Amino acid sequence: MEPGAIHQASGTELMYWGFAVFGTLFFFLRIAAMALGGFGSEDFDDGGHADADVDFDDGADGEAIEAELVEDGEHHGHASDAAFKLLSVHTATGFCMMFGWMGLAAYKQFGLGAPLSFLTALGAGFLTMYATAWLFKLASHMTSPGASFSAKDLVGKEATVYLRIPDNGRGKIQIGVEGITRFIEAVSDDGAEIDSFQVVQVTRAMDASTVAVRRKD
Repeated sequence: MEPGAIHQASGTELMYWGFAVFGTLFFFLRIAAMALGGFGSEDFDDGGHADADVDFDDGADGEAIEAELVEDGEHHGHASDAAFKLLSVHTATGFCMMFGWMGLAAYKQFGLGAPLSFLTALGAGFLTMYATAWLFKLASHMTSPGASFSAKDLVGKEATVYLRIPDNGRGKIQIGVEGITRFIEAVSDDGAEIDSFQVVQVTRAMDASTVAVRRKD
């Protein structure tokens, strides 16, 4: 065998081993991180949040701004739902893992040679990307109704102050959403302090994760 052929074979195998080891390790690290509540959940994001300081004031201007934001959010949600997330960290990791292992199998086990093994690995990688995107898309539709919600849907509901809301400051309320207890950041509607364990009513949505509340009459 010519020295060039040996060098070519070693380089091809090294490439496949690199993709296989990196993809497999990173894949399991992401799975472990997701199980522990760490990073890796971007595939389930609902497409962003409203700016933190948006205030839906009363009146025509406030209603118009709120309606525009809701319309934009719904449009973005439909676009995200329609888009098949073929390119994400999950799918890229799956591509690297399968590209490496399938390339090694095609090159070493089946002796297909560098060009054919590369095409086989490429096809397996893209197939894995598609399958991963489809599985995560399916999983996103299997979440419970209370797993995602909009702050504006809480308007009018009763809640209990979990962390004291200071004067012109932020605290937290405890509220039930579709059978799930959630802890939401809250401010006092009139700027006055509200002690813990007080029963309040949500009056408006301040942003995607904060609501304004007032003491229950």
